[in-house]
Amino acid sequence: MPCSTVQVADGHVEMVDAFVYLGSTIDSSGGSRGEVLRRIGIARSCMNLLEKKNLEVKSIRLDTKIRLYQTYIVLVLLYGCETWSTIKLQCSRIDAFDMRALRKILRIPYTRHVTNVEVRATT
Repeated sequence: MPCSTVQVADGHVEMVDAFVYLGSTIDSSGGSRGEVLRRIGIARSCMNLLEKKNLEVKSIRLDTKIRLYQTYIVLVLLYGCETWSTIKLQCSRIDAFDMRALRKILRIPYTRHVTNVEVRATT
């Protein structure tokens, strides 16, 4: 049976599967899947806050919305990404969140069949 505590100096430290350190989730498996999903969730919450503020103000220009997205949401999304061990699926999830957010800001419904390249060219 594995040990549930580790002795460090004069005390015992409980062993855990994951913990948050300096804003990033450290996982015992060494993967970054949980951290990527956590960051997408935090960025989604920030997007919702921006949308709520936009409904209250109703006069934020499109270029300002895009700049807010790029300087606020993208930074929240990618915080600590240099330490992630990503796989293709996680990169696809990050890209999908980015496209969904930009389409929401630009008010492009999925039924219009606009390509991602065209969305990027608009921003």
